Amino acid sequence: MGLVGFPRQLHCDSGYQGFRTVMCLSNGNWLETENNCTASGCGMPPSIPNAVISYGNTTTGSTGAYECIPTSTPSGSGNITCQQNGTWSASSLVCDVQALDCGTPPSVTNAAISYGNTSIGATRTYECNPQTIAFGSGDILCQQDGTWSNTSLVCVFDCGTPLTLSNAIISAGNTTQGSTRTYECIHQSTASGSGDITCQSDGTWTVASLMCNSDCGNPPMVSNATVSNGSTTIGSTRTYECVPASTASGFGEITCQPNKTWSVPSLVCIPDCVIDPVLGNAYTTATQAPANSIVLYICMPDYVQTAGTGYRVCGTMGEWTIFDITCTHYTQSGASDQDG
Repeated sequence: MGLVGFPRQLHCDSGYQGFRTVMCLSNGNWLETENNCTASGCGMPPSIPNAVISYGNTTTGSTGAYECIPTSTPSGSGNITCQQNGTWSASSLVCDVQALDCGTPPSVTNAAISYGNTSIGATRTYECNPQTIAFGSGDILCQQDGTWSNTSLVCVFDCGTPLTLSNAIISAGNTTQGSTRTYECIHQSTASGSGDITCQSDGTWTVASLMCNSDCGNPPMVSNATVSNGSTTIGSTRTYECVPASTASGFGEITCQPNKTWSVPSLVCIPDCVIDPVLGNAYTTATQAPANSIVLYICMPDYVQTAGTGYRVCGTMGEWTIFDITCTHYTQSGASDQDG
């Protein structure tokens, strides 16, 4: 209990330092006349062997964290807090110093590392795998801080020469991973699909969908004719020939044109007329009757030609057009029968 009008000094609350002054009033209440309480600080965190500390403020409630140096192995937690009693909480972090060793070198895609040690000052060399091409240096060094130096080596696959596409040519360019090339149709062929290809990471080219059509297909049929064997690509030629027992008129060679159609042959093969060896009471010794030809018929024995010429005409399209003969049969009595 205090006397009215007399000041009294009090301790600051926990976590603060300094003092505050209060006065007892006549109504029995206290009046704070001065407050010099300030947040107490923990100061700089203590050091831990082989570790570095990162922190912001040092006031109550502030936090910090220890981290082991690269050449040591951490165990435990490095977190600390500034407590209300003005001290930092204890860290359980322990940093064991490692031997001066860089450990296993990092891997490099498509490359192998030479054998050797991993101590400070040691050097190792990367070499690209077969079917790959090297860019940059493959040498690395175990540095004083226990880390390997960086390598500039890059190993990329070589896809080799692209495949050949029918009726197409390939653009010039590289054959290494990531390179692109383009096919273009030639020989006046028609393109469908894409001609772009890319060298992939597995050392193979992607497949082009390009098709270069320069084919006229099978030659058209010509009646009573056969066509020679051969190519059907643009510029190719084929020849028709009339089958036996037919007569040729016109030209039988055709060409596969740039528009992928065959030229039209002028060849016409007219079939021979079919000979009837005996017709009525007449016969013929002819064995062939080409178009526009004339076959002579003669009356059979015991028959005499009494009318007509004996000619039978094979027309221009291989059909018979005229048969002009009359054969009369004579009997022993002299009577006769006519047969035309």
